Formats: sequence, C-alpha cells, structure tokens
Amino acid sequence: MKDVEFWFWMMTDQWGRRRKSACRFAEGEALKHDPTATRIEGSCEVRSCPENVDENYALAPTNQHLRGHDGTKGP
Repeated sequence: MKDVEFWFWMMTDQWGRRRKSACRFAEGEALKHDPTATRIEGSCEVRSCPENVDENYALAPTNQHLRGHDGTKGP
C-alpha cells in the first residue's frame, strides 16, 4: 500500500472562471484536467491505495456472505 494525497483544487472551468473542484484529486489528475490548478491548503486527505494488482485483489469484497452455512450457494 502507498499513501496518496488527495486535495481540493482551484481549477479553471469551461467558462474560464476559477472554481473549487467538486471532488478531491491527486496532483497528477488535477494537473491533467487543468495545468494551472492550485491546491487548496488544508484540504488534503491521505488515502492508502494498492500499489499492484495483488494488493487490489486482496482488498476486493468477496461474496462469502451469500454462501449458506454448509458452504453451498445461498438462497
């Protein structure tokens, strides 16, 4: 797992106005949308993200709750 910072950004909208982003972006994604984007201080959220497919698979939800007590498929 790696820690990734997600921020709200001041970005230029389609009409040329500077606005706060609707959601948090990692820096690369924000700058891809708007190369002039700037972070909004104090809005950082650090998330632990999988680094590879194995970590992603290990975190994926399972359907174990759908199985019957005897291991067969539930109703």
